[in-house]
Amino acid sequence: MGLLTQMIESYWSLSDNMRYFLTSGFLGGFTTFSTFALEFGVLFQKNEYISAITYALLSVILGITCFFIGIKIVKICL
Repeated sequence: MGLLTQMIESYWSLSDNMRYFLTSGFLGGFTTFSTFALEFGVLFQKNEYISAITYALLSVILGITCFFIGIKIVKICL
């Protein structure tokens, strides 16, 4: 998402509606919160507390990190 967001900001002239559709709508469909919650809940219900917490923390931290890596890639390469 970081790569797409930076491309839109730096190189493409898209309306706000199209930008929101591509980022939150299209890409958001691949990373829905409901799937995240389900996977966390299943681990938690199986009493796998450490796995559930590790999953939640790594998902958030790695997701945000990859967002910023995508932005850097566009800034460096293009």
